[in-house]
Amino acid sequence: MDNSVPTDILLMQGIACGDREAFRKLYQVHCPRLLSISLRIVKRREVAEDILQEVFVHLWSGVHSFDSNLSSPRTWLSYLVRNKSIDWLRARDNQWQSDDDIALTQPDLNNLTPDNLVLGEERERRLLNCLNHLPVDQQQSIALAWFQGFSHSDIARYMDKPAGSVKSWIRRGLEHLKECVGL
Repeated sequence: MDNSVPTDILLMQGIACGDREAFRKLYQVHCPRLLSISLRIVKRREVAEDILQEVFVHLWSGVHSFDSNLSSPRTWLSYLVRNKSIDWLRARDNQWQSDDDIALTQPDLNNLTPDNLVLGEERERRLLNCLNHLPVDQQQSIALAWFQGFSHSDIARYMDKPAGSVKSWIRRGLEHLKECVGL
C-alpha cells in the first residue's frame, strides 16, 4: 500500500483536528456509495442528497463519536446513512420495507432492451421467490454484501456474528440461489 495515500482512519483523525482537506477527501471517496445506499431506501434523489449532507454535517461536528475499535469509517458512515434514511421513511409514515425488499426493487439499467426486459422480469420474480426461501441470516448477509457493498468482516461486525458464519451463509445462499433460479 502506498504510504502517501491517507487511509480512512487517518482522514478521520484529520477531521477530528479540523482538517477540511481530510473531510473533502473522505467525502469524495465515500459519497457515491453512501448516496446509493440512501437512494435505495428513500427512492428520492433530493432526499437522499439531504440525508447525505446531514450525515456529513454530523461527521464534521461529531467525529469524536467514531470509535475505530468498533468499526471502520466506511461501516460507520454506511450505518449512519442507512439509519437516517430509515428514520426519514418512518417520520413520513411511508410504508417501511426491509433492506432486501428495497434493494431488490431497484431496476437493472444495464440491460434495458425489449427482449431482455421480459426475461429480466421473469428472472427477477424467480430470484425474489428463491431469496424468500433462504434463512433470514443468509438473506441479510447476501443483501449487505451485494447491495450495500459490505465486506465479510463488515457484515460480521454489523450483524455481530462470526466472520466464518457470514462467509458460509453467503456461499450457501448464493449456491441455493444459483440452483433455484437456474443459472
